[in-house]
Amino acid sequence: MTGDGQPTPRRAELYVRSLQPDGYCRQQASLLDRIAGLVADGIVTQREVHVTGCQVPASVAAADTAPGRMIALRLARFGEWAARNDCTLGPAIERREVEDALTGADYCAVRLPAILLAEFRGETLLCVTPHRSDETVLTVRDRVAQLETGDPAAFEPLPEAVNTDTATAPPPSAMPDTSDDEPLSVPRG
Repeated sequence: MTGDGQPTPRRAELYVRSLQPDGYCRQQASLLDRIAGLVADGIVTQREVHVTGCQVPASVAAADTAPGRMIALRLARFGEWAARNDCTLGPAIERREVEDALTGADYCAVRLPAILLAEFRGETLLCVTPHRSDETVLTVRDRVAQLETGDPAAFEPLPEAVNTDTATAPPPSAMPDTSDDEPLSVPRG
């Protein structure tokens, strides 16, 4: 609640992967416009857009930049939310071993979806999309439609922040382990 007795407003954080093919860019732009409409209608009071690469290190300790650490922390929290709500963030978010093309060393990274929506009320995490529960996938487009109609599915909120010293993103129960897949060869840095 805010000081005047009103509920704390809903905030939307969008994580948009850069350098996508044209079709993905149009879909991303369409969803960004729809969420701007939610802001205009007062359903969401704040929209934050974070542009990401295709992957980030799987732990805060392995992240070399402040934005990488911030995203790793958020992904750890998103994984906690998924575990609490008995769902998975995979296959939209994949944890995998990646070979550093410069050093030849392997490291664990998290591959990000083209667009991810996280909803907050204050610091309480309300929902993360896309996610899968059983065989049902809730996409960002589906979630935005729920918000537009005023009938969003409710999930168990996650009020706590993760321990920033040990955060890894996301826990194995929240997404599939694809470490047996052929590793990506992506230069760092």
